Amino acid sequence: MPGPGKSVTVLFPHDPLASALTVGLATLGWHVHGDAGGGAGVPVVVAADAQGHLQLPEVSAATAPPRLLILVGGLACLSELADGLLRGASAVVNADLPFPEVIGRVDAVLRAGAPRPEARDRLRGRIHRRKAESDRFSRLTDREAAVLADLAAGLTAAGIARQRPATLATVRTQIAGILHKLEVPSQTAAVALTYQACRDKRILAALRVHQHY
Repeated sequence: MPGPGKSVTVLFPHDPLASALTVGLATLGWHVHGDAGGGAGVPVVVAADAQGHLQLPEVSAATAPPRLLILVGGLACLSELADGLLRGASAVVNADLPFPEVIGRVDAVLRAGAPRPEARDRLRGRIHRRKAESDRFSRLTDREAAVLADLAAGLTAAGIARQRPATLATVRTQIAGILHKLEVPSQTAAVALTYQACRDKRILAALRVHQHY
């Protein structure tokens, strides 16, 4: 457990994710401050808001950046996460993970301290690649997006053709278009990429319908 004096600031503590992080870190023994901050040298955690956006703290000439700045955000704010790393953030934690894993990773970063610059550069590169993957889904037509959601829900090409006014040949042509636009070699890779990087509302909404039933 962190010893006495182990403090951390969680900004915007009234947002749902930040509030949960505040409680979770306190449970792990950290002394958590709100927006007022805990003073110079205290690590800072910034979490995405309820809409998935990340508001980076302002740093002026009169205020030094925190020694350790941890950003917690998911697919919806990949650009902001990458920008935060360019502006001096130390680490990023994926907010789309199950919450116990999120709080565990934040705790681990707080314990380990700031990573080496080269590790931060590698992380920024991974985030840029993930954003590029996520952006590919916008290339899909509405019909291709619907077919991809069906594939991600476990349907075969024949199954998709049976439930839609389309021939099997048409569905296979649409699947070929999906693979080309997503730059993946197989249907399995397309489904994996969907679960890893998709934030296209057309596909996510269709998947929620499949999962509901």
